Amino acid sequence: MRIQFEFSDAAVKELDTLKEILNAKSRGEVVNHALGVLRWLANEKYEKKNKIILERNDSSQVEVVFPQLESLVEEQAA
Repeated sequence: MRIQFEFSDAAVKELDTLKEILNAKSRGEVVNHALGVLRWLANEKYEKKNKIILERNDSSQVEVVFPQLESLVEEQAA
């Protein structure tokens, strides 16, 4: 299925940067991967109520927070 999106110039540059970093074949492939990551995140953090922990190179750990997603989830719950 083909879907068209409107992106700002900055978002297109970011999409192209991610395409290069990930060695993706297309912008659509980047969007598909991003959707998969977002679905995993939503499932783990908001459905299962798990914490997402990042382990840094020095072995320290920090909880990953997503302020934009938190506010979106809070809006939907209200």
